[in-house]
Amino acid sequence: MDWNSLANAATKKMQSFVSIVTDSNHADFIEREPLKHKILLFTDKKTTPAQFKALSKKYLNKLVMGEIRNSEVDLVKKYGVTSFPAVMALTDVENLANCDKYTGELKVD
Repeated sequence: MDWNSLANAATKKMQSFVSIVTDSNHADFIEREPLKHKILLFTDKKTTPAQFKALSKKYLNKLVMGEIRNSEVDLVKKYGVTSFPAVMALTDVENLANCDKYTGELKVD
């Protein structure tokens, strides 16, 4: 067994607290746990990255993590995302234009 196969198998077994956000459950995601900030990953991948799964567990008591896939065209457009991956902190859920987009390198640290 090569290292990539082992890493992929381990990633599939990782605990994840990331919600898949779609057009139909977007409002529920926004309203859930109002005292916590929401973090959204916009991705063109079919599975949740291991880094994002790890962050969802590490910050479980502080943040609500969600993932929007590029197939959710209306949501991608609503948030103004033009490239993938993109990470956004929803600091003002009443005005999505005021949300903070993370522009650094995507690493767990």
